Amino acid sequence: MSLITLESLNDTYPAVNQIRKQCFQTLPNELKFADDYVAIVRFSIKQLDIGQAINMFDIIALENCCQQVLSKLGFYHDGKIIEQLWDGHSAWYNPVFHYFRHILGFNDLPKNNLNKLDQMVREDLRYLLTLIQRYETNESAIKTYLNEGTKRGEHEDKIRLDFYARCIKERDIIVKYLTFNIEKRAFEKSINDHELGGVQTQWIIELQDRPYRWWHPFANPYFDYKLINTYRHRLGNNVLLINRQELEDLYVNGEVNQFYSKLAETKSPEHVFHGILSYYVAVNNLLRDRKPIFEELKRLFENELWYGFTALALPQVEGIFSDMTALLKPDKKFNSLPNKVSAVRPFYDYHESTFDYFEYILPRLRNRFLHTGNSVGNDFKILALDLLYDLDYILDVFNSLKDEQITLNNLLNSNIELYLISIEDFNSFFKLLDKLRQRAKEYPENSKLAEVLGRWDDFENGHLAESGIYDMIWSRIKFELYEKTVDLFNTLSNLTSDLPNPISLFAIKVSELRSRFDELKSIIGSDASFYKKQYEEIMATYNWLNEYRKHLVSIKPEYIKELSDIYKEEKERDRVKKMDILKPLFITDQEI
Repeated sequence: MSLITLESLNDTYPAVNQIRKQCFQTLPNELKFADDYVAIVRFSIKQLDIGQAINMFDIIALENCCQQVLSKLGFYHDGKIIEQLWDGHSAWYNPVFHYFRHILGFNDLPKNNLNKLDQMVREDLRYLLTLIQRYETNESAIKTYLNEGTKRGEHEDKIRLDFYARCIKERDIIVKYLTFNIEKRAFEKSINDHELGGVQTQWIIELQDRPYRWWHPFANPYFDYKLINTYRHRLGNNVLLINRQELEDLYVNGEVNQFYSKLAETKSPEHVFHGILSYYVAVNNLLRDRKPIFEELKRLFENELWYGFTALALPQVEGIFSDMTALLKPDKKFNSLPNKVSAVRPFYDYHESTFDYFEYILPRLRNRFLHTGNSVGNDFKILALDLLYDLDYILDVFNSLKDEQITLNNLLNSNIELYLISIEDFNSFFKLLDKLRQRAKEYPENSKLAEVLGRWDDFENGHLAESGIYDMIWSRIKFELYEKTVDLFNTLSNLTSDLPNPISLFAIKVSELRSRFDELKSIIGSDASFYKKQYEEIMATYNWLNEYRKHLVSIKPEYIKELSDIYKEEKERDRVKKMDILKPLFITDQEI
């Protein structure tokens, strides 16, 4: 790699980036984690042509070189660091350190960060290994598994094996990080430049320092089955943060009656039943058939028939998970509550903090109560309250699933027109409708899906068609698409004006553009980011023109004709093909 001449360093930030890039790309690993910063600075200075021969091991000569660079790039004035950059601790004149700090951009020695990270991660691993040792020493199901292989019998064995497997997976993630990635993270953490992994928000820093789950809030219950939380999900979103800890303490301390009395101040059983019958059942047609059962549960609860309520509510919890799995995985059958809960997990963002109760703890009660009839030692009023709030929670989960049918149903029950404003909004919505219409073809017997799609068709034909949104989109495409394309083509073409054979995106043939694309890309380079939004808006319009007639059947015929003519001209003039060829300029492989 050729030396960087001091005379070529002019603008501060491009010069600094050039020096850093050349240093970081070639810095040997033993120097990355050197004991002092002088060795790192010496390596960087060797990559500069100062204009004179220098003994790099002469600290005075090294200081003089650093001062020349700092002065050239505006960090030094009259032989010392400028006041705005002085950190209040280092000397005004300490050019080697200031080069390390401001030219190379280090906030600390990478070795210091490596030691801190290594100690922190190893401490996490030590605690995790202690838990793994407890499983392997004290749990007979784990001993059997290790000696004889998987023999999953009782539900209690499944609990221990599942949590043990989580621990082993987490151990492997941490060991892999310690072995292969911790040095890279320590070096990045030592650099201020945000593009190289510098200082960000504390949460992001923690995620980068410890890229595993063990340290997360509420992580212990995820790995230790003895700590599964059995009550937090019942608090919902209505309980103020300042009251949550008080309520949790009551439950943990066995004061469950006081827990529910306090919870009733913000979310009473009456409020829960009102939500079930007036909201969840009303807005989710997949729950409609359960309405009589919910009404019977309300009657049993109001008459304090706790045995009857418990007997009817328990199967409803599993039944609602059955409804969810039927929606999410219609071709699979799940024969137990734990399997159903596990199947729903990928479709709910917050499953880690709440679903363990439903997968591992609730089946204990179900099995004992339904299979053996054993009710000894149970307070059935408390059981009834538990199950009522459990039902409330999983009904909210049902309405929050990451599924297109649930999404469309929720949109139709809200002000959907507020979510369909831009062309990009419609394009996202078209993808959702395409998936649902394909699902309807695969499962023609799914009457609930047909009902939701029918509601959309009625809404589009009525309210949406009369809302004026189609007039606005037609106007935008008619008067803006061509101008946006002309502006983008002219701008990109002008960037090639210094080439011996400049590129005119209007005049160039498609085949020639393909052959000269790499040339165009090298000229435009990172400047393409300035025009990415404009490119995306044009491509979004093309996508809308290609898709809208499948889903927006109520657009005026005269609009359809004009829009078709516009899109036809874009294609006939090869602007659509040229825009597609330009895609790698603006969209990375990771974004596609």
